[in-house]
Amino acid sequence: ENDQVRMRASKVLGGRRAADAVKLIGEASKHKLPAVREGACRALAKIGDPAALDALAACLSIEKDPAVLSATLQGLAATKKAPSVDIVAKHLSHREPAVYYAAIDVLGSSGDPNCAEPLNGMLKSKDWSQQLAVIQALTKLRAKSSIEPLIELLAGSKGRVATEARDALVTITGWEFSTDPKRWQEWWSNLKPDWEVPKVVKKVDPSLEGYGQRATNYHQIKTTSKKIFFVIDVSASMDGEIRFKDSDGNWQRDTRMSLAKQELIKTIKGLDENTEFGILAFEALLEPFKPGLVRATAGGIDEAVTWINNLRTFTNGNVVGAQSYTEENYQRGETNTFAALKWIYGKKGKEGPSIVTTTGSGPNLPKLKPVADTIFFLSDGEPSCGEITVVDDIIDKITQYNKSTRVVINTISFDTVGIGRKFLEDVARITGGKSVVVGSQ
Repeated sequence: ENDQVRMRASKVLGGRRAADAVKLIGEASKHKLPAVREGACRALAKIGDPAALDALAACLSIEKDPAVLSATLQGLAATKKAPSVDIVAKHLSHREPAVYYAAIDVLGSSGDPNCAEPLNGMLKSKDWSQQLAVIQALTKLRAKSSIEPLIELLAGSKGRVATEARDALVTITGWEFSTDPKRWQEWWSNLKPDWEVPKVVKKVDPSLEGYGQRATNYHQIKTTSKKIFFVIDVSASMDGEIRFKDSDGNWQRDTRMSLAKQELIKTIKGLDENTEFGILAFEALLEPFKPGLVRATAGGIDEAVTWINNLRTFTNGNVVGAQSYTEENYQRGETNTFAALKWIYGKKGKEGPSIVTTTGSGPNLPKLKPVADTIFFLSDGEPSCGEITVVDDIIDKITQYNKSTRVVINTISFDTVGIGRKFLEDVARITGGKSVVVGSQ
């Protein structure tokens, strides 16, 4: 059994009538093999019947396998069905990120402000991804007890963490201040003891997103992140021309590759020194600017601009000494989208199937180390080569990866119609990013 088989099986079982499926899947949730139990828990969450949710809650109290625990908690989070706070909270200290992130999501989706108590202390984590997961959960819970810890976090943060902490405070309190912690601390210290969280939720004004912080603008998508990673498609099709409007509103025509390079250079030249950035170019092969992020100093920016100017799409004859096929027998110039997306999450090897044996070995949980908290992913078409090319399967993988991270992927599509455009829109949607389409053919 591999990940794709399990996911598809759980979707099929989850789509059956509750009366027919709950008993069958409930029995499977007690199977000796962890992979079977994991699939059963995912199917129970899909059903959503009260009996199915009770079965999930029962699994949570006795399950030990990390992959099954993660699937159980994810199911409870999706259905907004939380057992007691204590039962969920004990998983917040689990060694596997997939488990404690799922536990954070269960508490956040519960709707019970009392669930904020075990989460407030986790804001002191040094892991930005964990901080963001907790902030997002506390934003939903809107508990008075979270205000002071969020102000303390704001005082020691910058970039996306600071922006989301400030937005959480606006949502909880109904007050609109910038990311300056002193103003929030002054308000908090003058608050009357009998003040209560307002029942009406105040929506954050989109025009004030990151208010108080300098924003980076790439293809009209803004971010206040200080850890930014750009992914650029350099497959052969990027040599094709595209029509677009210039800054004066006049229609122009240029190659996709030229337009992508111009916009990337303009954006990188505008970064401040407090920002770290990275770049990855991809076709059948991947070519990073640097192994990790670099600070946007004058020297770092100049080196990046030179590297971008030297980028070329791969077509036979325009890359000296290049081979026409990769070691995996992918044709150069094709679009290895999944490999580029995996790089974002720190995964550079093959996934490999999860092995299930008679000894009970379970599915492998992904080991993830994201390169940055905010991604800009530019491409002009659908995946055409690589380990996975079926877009639905890639979406399933990215959904799984983002359960244990809080990476935002903003997407820029030069594919004005077709599967590629829809695929990029879905990647942005499931990671909380924005998606834009550039130009017309």
